[in-house]
Amino acid sequence: MKYRFCKKDEIEEVMKFIHDNWKNDHILARNQTLMDWQYWNEKEGRYNFVLARDYGILVGVLGYIRCSDVIWLALWKSIGFAGTGIQMVRFVEDNEKYTYIGSIGIKEKVERIYEAMGYSCGVMDQFYVLPDISRGGSGIKSSRIKSLGLCLTIPSWTRKVRAGSPRSI
Repeated sequence: MKYRFCKKDEIEEVMKFIHDNWKNDHILARNQTLMDWQYWNEKEGRYNFVLARDYGILVGVLGYIRCSDVIWLALWKSIGFAGTGIQMVRFVEDNEKYTYIGSIGIKEKVERIYEAMGYSCGVMDQFYVLPDISRGGSGIKSSRIKSLGLCLTIPSWTRKVRAGSPRSI
């Protein structure tokens, strides 16, 4: 299995992979403009996707969004090989500089994987503003959504830390 970042000429293959293996009408499978806006890394001249290939065949993708020194893992899909997704996350950890890595909106099954990898996971409080039509104003509402998980960074004592990539909570 080989892992690497997504080159510019590979993004159509990634979009087809999403279509074939995630959801055929997924917005990232059909909208190149959104794909470019969300994942194109101008500075590096590549997409913020890790690709997993087995004998040249695409078997996994992991998309992530960089916000300054924080990496947000977003779209993760692998097929046919146990551990491919974990290795893609490890590839990001080992090849990007960051202060934190996180993921929001994960399922319980994925939360268990992140916890096994040493991430701290939990429930996230969400806040949002809704217009109060009866009074002409707005108010802050909050909710605790059990199915929505938040996982952040690997504690530095659980793995060898790469120079320039501090891992702290």
